[in-house]
Amino acid sequence: MKKVGIVILIILFIAVVSGGIIFLVGEEKHSVEYNEVNTSIENKELDINSDLVLNLYQKANPSDDANILKGLYENLVPPNTYVLAAGAMNYIRKNIPIDSEMVQNHMFATTIKESDLKSSIYEIFGSIEYQNTDFYVLNGDYGVCGFTYSREISSYESLNGCGGSQFESFIRKVVSARQEGNFIYITEKSIYVYTDWNDYVSRKYIYNNCNQDKMLDYIETSSTENNPISLESYIDEAATYEYVFENQNGNYIFKGLRQM
Repeated sequence: MKKVGIVILIILFIAVVSGGIIFLVGEEKHSVEYNEVNTSIENKELDINSDLVLNLYQKANPSDDANILKGLYENLVPPNTYVLAAGAMNYIRKNIPIDSEMVQNHMFATTIKESDLKSSIYEIFGSIEYQNTDFYVLNGDYGVCGFTYSREISSYESLNGCGGSQFESFIRKVVSARQEGNFIYITEKSIYVYTDWNDYVSRKYIYNNCNQDKMLDYIETSSTENNPISLESYIDEAATYEYVFENQNGNYIFKGLRQM
């Protein structure tokens, strides 16, 4: 009887050990397959013309006007008025068709509730601190000037009749995009142009960035001439920025810029 008991114990021991080995091998194989899938999905180049990249870049850019952009490019993090402008344009793009009669007739007017703007800002920036105040947007596509904040009714009311920057401009181009883990990086080339002009002469100073770290060119022409600046002419010396987005609960939020 003792021998039979010992044999049974040996058989049970072998079965347990074998089962453990099979389980560990299976787990290791599953882990390898999971990692391989994650690598292929989470680390890759992205098409700069894809809806994902275009939508993220648009949400992070409420305007192309230098008056709005300078605060972001100087500090690499969005200042308070930039946060408000981005939230407002995100709301407008979702709720007001660009082909509406109001937009087409250059008579833009709307009111945004403080709570709606807060939700729109959260969608772009996640949990971010900001102050309710008046701000400009200067979005030429919609003809949006800016908004005044009314504390009494907890709403923002649109402004009319303001123009954009006449002396400063950014010329920009997205050149690549990639996904690394929970982050998406959109790479952009950019130059900054300052124009000093009068009724007779136009003097254009072209810099690699708005901090004017390096002057790339100086162009002087008659003020009646229209000589558009081409980014391609300065692409090698243009500033390189990365827009950084982080995936938080399935939503990519804008973290700011990195100058490369």
